[in-house]
Amino acid sequence: MQYVTFDESDNLKDVVSRLSSKMTTLTKYFRMNNVDKDASQLLYKKFPEKYRCIKGKHEWSGSTA
Repeated sequence: MQYVTFDESDNLKDVVSRLSSKMTTLTKYFRMNNVDKDASQLLYKKFPEKYRCIKGKHEWSGSTA
């Protein structure tokens, strides 16, 4: 679950657009699982043992190879 805060005067379409474009390390983990067979074998809590999180980008780099 992800909580969202916004001002009641905000345009709903703008709020949804901002949310859909924002990725977190968790959502990037899910994306990695779709494209990397080895990544899909790791639980999220074990993921940092084989992959490195790039700060500020919410991305993972590395390989289990």
